Parts: sequence; C-alpha cells; structure tokens
Amino acid sequence: GRQVNKINVSFGKHLYEFGGQRFEGAEVQNSFGFTALDLRNSDLMDGAVIDIECSFGGMEIRVDKDVCVKSTVETSFAGIECKYDTTPMASVKTLYVKGHCSFGGIEIK
Repeated sequence: GRQVNKINVSFGKHLYEFGGQRFEGAEVQNSFGFTALDLRNSDLMDGAVIDIECSFGGMEIRVDKDVCVKSTVETSFAGIECKYDTTPMASVKTLYVKGHCSFGGIEIK
C-alpha cells in the first residue's frame, strides 16, 4: 500500500511541492497546462514511480542531486529532457518516470 498522489491539471499552471514530506509516487494527468513537481528535500522512497499522461502541455520535475532517474516515457511530437544519471547505484535512491507525452514536453532537473 503506497500512498500515490493523484494530480489532474487542465488549462492551468500548478506547482506541487513535497519538501519535508514522504513521497511514494504520483499519477499525473496534464492537458493544455503546466505541472511542476518539486521533490527536492522530500523523503523520496526508493523505487517511487511517477506515472504521467501529458497532452498539449508541459511538465517539470525537480529532484535532489542524489537521485537516479529512470525514464520510460513514450513521446509523440513531444520531448523529454533528463539531466540526471540513469545508472542505478547502491548508495542513491531511484525514481521511475513512466507514461506518455504528446504535443508537449517534460524536463527533469
């Protein structure tokens, strides 16, 4: 039983900050909007998953430097930029980002 945050953004801009909170995962639906997830200084659970469905919008995910990010987001007329190491190491936590993005973009920094 993980606690998964459910986020739905349409035609708007929203910032979700999880600093000081336990983060076990999220399901994000974003249409014609912008969603920012700030996971810096959160208690990120190793193996947390962010499941994304993004169309005609953008997303930004910010994580601490000691996090390994593994992305399997499929794109259609969209892009994803990940500025983090994707090689898992025993001493760092791994965040998994999956889902689909069309006519938009995702930046992980």
